[in-house]
Amino acid sequence: MRFSAFFFGLFAISLMVAAGCGLDETTVDPDELPAFMQAEDHAFDIKAWRQSDSTSWITYKVEAAYFPEETISSFSERLRSFGFLEIPFHWSEPDTPSSRIRGWSTWNHELGGSTIGVHDWQVSWIQPDGDMVLYELQYRGEPHGEIAFQPPESDVLEVSVIHFPAAVTATRSPHSLEWLGNHDNT
Repeated sequence: MRFSAFFFGLFAISLMVAAGCGLDETTVDPDELPAFMQAEDHAFDIKAWRQSDSTSWITYKVEAAYFPEETISSFSERLRSFGFLEIPFHWSEPDTPSSRIRGWSTWNHELGGSTIGVHDWQVSWIQPDGDMVLYELQYRGEPHGEIAFQPPESDVLEVSVIHFPAAVTATRSPHSLEWLGNHDNT
């Protein structure tokens, strides 16, 4: 499946939203983030930030061959243990199913004068209090041709995680709160 650059990244979206809202961001020690956001044990190249509205995010890389079921299972189990519910649609586009439903997206992206191929998978989770966590997984490599989906060439999986506190969720993803209100949380 091919999607527009709109889906390029939660991290990029968060940066744009922060810039547009005039929010300050601060680099933080990843250990300062909530336990449900912590990087996998075997992660490397870990970076973390917090914005002045308390939105926080972490990026890291793991060695994980496609399809990264172990990585997905690990964070899914961790989020469930903290009371998060998986949202069946994209956090900013309620008419777009989550990657758990629609599968991986692929596209070519211009980056620094060169073109890279991107394999992308996104899923959002929400707690009954309205806190929301967004996970985006990406493999990056050689540009894709106009042929059907092919597995990525690299085993380096880039993970971006964003945590929106409930007050931020209310402004950035009100349809997620509406879904939560209509969802049986028992």
